[in-house]
Amino acid sequence: MENEKQKMKDFLDKLWQNPAILKTSMGKKENQILSFLKENQGQLQKVFASADYFPNMSWNEAVALLLSELIEKVLETISPRIDRIKQNLLQPELIRYFDPSANIDAGTFKDFLVAMMKHKPVRDQYILVIETISLEYFERYMVHAIEKKKTIYTELIRRERLDMDITLVPKYLNLASLFRPLFFLKFPFKRSSNDMISLSDAMKDKKTYETAKVGFKDFLNDELGRMPERIYLPGMESHVSATENPDISAVSRLINIMVNRCIDFDPSVKVDRGAETPDKSWFNINRKNAKNYGYDARFLEELYHIAGDKGW
Repeated sequence: MENEKQKMKDFLDKLWQNPAILKTSMGKKENQILSFLKENQGQLQKVFASADYFPNMSWNEAVALLLSELIEKVLETISPRIDRIKQNLLQPELIRYFDPSANIDAGTFKDFLVAMMKHKPVRDQYILVIETISLEYFERYMVHAIEKKKTIYTELIRRERLDMDITLVPKYLNLASLFRPLFFLKFPFKRSSNDMISLSDAMKDKKTYETAKVGFKDFLNDELGRMPERIYLPGMESHVSATENPDISAVSRLINIMVNRCIDFDPSVKVDRGAETPDKSWFNINRKNAKNYGYDARFLEELYHIAGDKGW
């Protein structure tokens, strides 16, 4: 079996280094490889059945091996980013600002993230969040939003009473965003229960949602430790529409905007003279359609002006 695993790794490496997808984002790269597998099934069945590849494996077995190695490849590639995130965000003063008795082990936190990323829908979401953190979008905009002391400042700092050191605010938003993907994760509805649910499913009924939140807290305590609710819940609830739920936290509303901004971010794009810069263009389009996408239009308006002032 070790021989087959190595052959599949070599095969996958060739796909991973293909010039057509070499410079694409990690999430798109994985999905393009999956599309390639689907679109070329007939040809790949013949290749895999040949003596040079996997003559003793069925097609389904070969596909299962490829998918397993693909997951490992993604996790291996993204691991250095997770290490940097762990070192930069999991700071005692940030965690203990919300709960003085909280103590999250850094190694356990990384292991938790990696374990969660083995679930495909959750992994797709994590790749987007990690990309947003790596691009330092919260650092870029929060400094100026706080300086301006307008809508974002009022909602985030005053109404939600975040009187922490200003330098910790972007770190807080980044850390909270790491829980955004878990909105779709199925966990035990109640402790020691075999019934599984996600917060996404539970949103259909208010009473069920409140019970599910308790179930998730128990699940998180068992898996990770005592993470303050004001860190993980706003991240998860960032999927909730601000239009339909105007009382959703400012943290949730900001995370939703920033992560979606980074979906199609391309640092190599060159701006033609006289054209709108990428961020300004994105915020401009979405502030006009904020209601359709569940964004906070006021936040988008402010971010649009910051992007214009800074040439972003």
